[in-house]
Amino acid sequence: MTSPEPGVYPGLSRAEYDAWQLPSYSFLKLFLDNTPAKIAYLRDHPKDPSTAMQEGDWIDALLYDRDRLPRDFVAEPKDAPVKRGKANMIWWAKFEAENKGKSVIKRKLYDEAEVIVDAFYAHPTAGVIQSAKHKQLAVVWDDPDTGIRLKALIDTVALYDGWTCLIDVKTTGYAPSSATFGRMGSNLHYPMQAYMYTTGLNIVAPYPRRWLWVVMERSAPFEIATYYADEDAMTDGEHDFRKAIGIYKNCMESDYWPSFPTEPQPFELPGWKRKALGF
Repeated sequence: MTSPEPGVYPGLSRAEYDAWQLPSYSFLKLFLDNTPAKIAYLRDHPKDPSTAMQEGDWIDALLYDRDRLPRDFVAEPKDAPVKRGKANMIWWAKFEAENKGKSVIKRKLYDEAEVIVDAFYAHPTAGVIQSAKHKQLAVVWDDPDTGIRLKALIDTVALYDGWTCLIDVKTTGYAPSSATFGRMGSNLHYPMQAYMYTTGLNIVAPYPRRWLWVVMERSAPFEIATYYADEDAMTDGEHDFRKAIGIYKNCMESDYWPSFPTEPQPFELPGWKRKALGF
């Protein structure tokens, strides 16, 4: 597919966005935790999404694109047997064949769809998404340092507390405290997403903006926590982004996607252990 020109693309369907063969946050962040060889393999042999990813995608569709619900998801039947025994396996194989390509959402969660939506929009911060003008906003830009063309799909751009904010919705098994979300988000490279999306949009449409995360539980009582990306988070995100895109650029230019070093590497003690030992 022809690469789109840099700019903002409102009203784009998820299928159209996915068809753009451009690096995204979800792809580049892989370079922070995997060898390029593993990433090349995963690119050609994608894994099935986890249950948590499927449930998060379903909630995302509830909030942003309800046309996707009958096309991409199906509720677990009320009479579904447990996945044990030959007869039950045959039942599930038939059901999955009839719903090929759809994510199966647990019946208990599926039945609480409207409860989830009501809880979300009743929240004073998350609720601004309901009336936001820009949702699922696709952005394309050229990274000025590398010249690499990138893409992003921003959940929401909305006014909050006098600021234009880029708002990203995350779903978790529980609504985390600030410290917990900081640890979890750092491990999953959320600051890189905040930096990348904000920078990309500012390149094609400069304007003062802030970044907010809305974090919602995937189970009752569907508690919500909200966090903003401060200067430290953006600095961390820029560091991770530069590291990831640098590795990607080298792989593309050399057409070489290396694995682990062939020589033995030193055993690295974790920081807490080194501190305890006085190193």
